[in-house]
Amino acid sequence: MYSYDYDAVVYDGEVYCVECLPEGVDTDNPEVMPIFADSEWDYVPVCSICGAEHDYVTVIREEYTATTIQPQFKQVHPTDVVAEASIEPYRFSLGWDDDPYNTGYYLEWRYSDDDPDNANNYDGVPIGGVHGMPNWDQVAEAVNRVLG
Repeated sequence: MYSYDYDAVVYDGEVYCVECLPEGVDTDNPEVMPIFADSEWDYVPVCSICGAEHDYVTVIREEYTATTIQPQFKQVHPTDVVAEASIEPYRFSLGWDDDPYNTGYYLEWRYSDDDPDNANNYDGVPIGGVHGMPNWDQVAEAVNRVLG
């Protein structure tokens, strides 16, 4: 695909495949804005009609730091999960394990639409820090690695 090519457009605040534009609207309409191949987005544009993902654009994502990742996690209090964050397309859980042989924090993640009750849907890494103070630098590094 060349930088001037496009398969999707924005019209009336919505993303559409060229083929999915409302009846009577075409790409020559001055209110229709092409999504060019060399455009940069914060997310992959998805057609509001058919759901097609237009992943030919460049997705710009800011790297998380200890300071910017911490507010993403909301505190929860079930069993061993300390905090959770939803950063699409993933769901992250920060937990505390008080097993005498493996005491410490861990970060687990799964795709947001995966079954949360299926342990096979999770990947994870240990996180340093003392109880009550996880190492947020390690959390940010792990999240950045997962998000790519």
